[in-house]
Amino acid sequence: QYMKGELGEDDRGHLTSKDDDKPNLLEIQKNEEADRLRHEAQRQEVFEKRSAEAVVQNNMFAAVLGSSKSSPVGVVSPTEQKDEKYLRLQAKLNGVQYVPPALVQQLLPPVAPPAPVEPAASEIVAPARVTPIAQCPTLAPTVIAPKVSPSLPSPAVVAVSRPATDGFLTFRNKQSESTYAASYSAPAWSYPSAGKPSRIGLRNLGNTCFMNSVLQCLYSVSSFRSDIEGEKYLEDLQFGGNKGRVVNSLAEVFRNMSDRSGLGGVPIDPSNLKRTIGERNESFSGFSQQDASELFLSLINEVHTDINSKTWFLPPSKTPLAAEQQQNDYALSIDSARQYFRLNSLKSIVPRTFMLQTRSLTVCGKCGNSSKVINTEMGLELPFPDTPLKQNEIIDIETLLRQYCKKERFEATGPNDSQGYKYSRCNHYVNADRQTTLFSLPKILTLTLKRFKSYGNFADKISCCVSFPKELSVAPFCANESNLLSTDFIINLLRKEQFDSGSDVPKSSAGKYRLVGIVNHRGNIHGGHYTADVFDKPRNSWASISDEVCKAADKPDRALAYMLFYELS
Repeated sequence: QYMKGELGEDDRGHLTSKDDDKPNLLEIQKNEEADRLRHEAQRQEVFEKRSAEAVVQNNMFAAVLGSSKSSPVGVVSPTEQKDEKYLRLQAKLNGVQYVPPALVQQLLPPVAPPAPVEPAASEIVAPARVTPIAQCPTLAPTVIAPKVSPSLPSPAVVAVSRPATDGFLTFRNKQSESTYAASYSAPAWSYPSAGKPSRIGLRNLGNTCFMNSVLQCLYSVSSFRSDIEGEKYLEDLQFGGNKGRVVNSLAEVFRNMSDRSGLGGVPIDPSNLKRTIGERNESFSGFSQQDASELFLSLINEVHTDINSKTWFLPPSKTPLAAEQQQNDYALSIDSARQYFRLNSLKSIVPRTFMLQTRSLTVCGKCGNSSKVINTEMGLELPFPDTPLKQNEIIDIETLLRQYCKKERFEATGPNDSQGYKYSRCNHYVNADRQTTLFSLPKILTLTLKRFKSYGNFADKISCCVSFPKELSVAPFCANESNLLSTDFIINLLRKEQFDSGSDVPKSSAGKYRLVGIVNHRGNIHGGHYTADVFDKPRNSWASISDEVCKAADKPDRALAYMLFYELS
């Protein structure tokens, strides 16, 4: 009819009969209005339903926190008589985080104080492996390609083997793995008394205490400071754009701090460094309060970018690992480092100072096959236990390291249950156990305590006390405790292999570190103030620095510690 000219088009683009344009247009408008009213009613119904659910969620979360204050929270109500898949789907549709009812019940405060739990005297033994089942396909070796970027962290190497044992570490806890008694307290220690510190403060440019505290701790890292301050990086300095400005600005700050050490006077002005960091990362371009840990990672990444000379890149590996090497942790470690340094300079001070490797071991619960992953990190973020901790409770740093190395369980109710673990060569989900442990150790070990935690749409700061020693041994948390590997050895081995350059360094590491710097945070999730406690080497004592103010330190504040800088003994 349209081709014959018997139909016309109204101003809305609808095809209408030439003889009956107006009635059809009115009918269309009526239908559109009916659709609009129906959709509006549906939206109102959904809004009222979600508002009612939010009330239930707020009340439940208030009970979890032991507070009557109502806050928006991403928790699905456990009172609904629905199965777990329905609850997870509902949480995903509402854009909130799903919390299992069992965990919520654990978080609820007990009616009566629980009986004290006696410390476990025996070693916790890993669960026995399940008898292999022939139907489960054998895992084949897989290699994950490196990221095409010089930024940190690095790629990973994956290998698969069938170990004689499950390979998981076990720890002898001072207390139950799931119970953290408030009465536990590690021995406290104090800073050695001394006179006026030799250090000098940094001027606060406006909410820049987070940057000043990190700079003071980095200055206490003697190997890193000497290379930056002595301008050993100049021959590898990269040009183009704004490259080179961050490392040069950092060197300027370090030189000024050294020149004025012990003299007092006007604090150092780090405005040039602040401006160059903001130009490379817009998160730090303004003067709002930022996270010290994020600033640290961004700063060392930009320093690495400025001196990441392609001359010291490794060529791509032409031959994959042999079958027998795929079961060897040491071979996997070298191969992972080789992939990392395909895009990162072997001469850069950043990986030579802060780089460490972790090993992630995953064991299939159906057939017992294992998968190993070697990752490169520039520090560790230590999680707190899932059990809520009160402000007056004390937990030690070794407990947080055990929590980091804690075995993780993947449970699959069926082959299509995404809560399980899916191998690359298996086309279905299975039960599996995974554990991450340390492998190669760095010169400087940075530990960030994950005090800031989110519960769906709600976030809070964990303010409990964390005790930490002046000397720390990480050997119990390494996959190869009997033969600890040094990252510096790996880097020098690759330099000799490719460039016939590098010094002889010990292959093994003692795994013992001494504390040289602490970043403290006083406040809450919405704001606060950063300070630093640093080792003052000329005075053989400790200094407490709050921006411009520098004074002798008395003792560490275990409730404020946020970042710990440990130097290899």
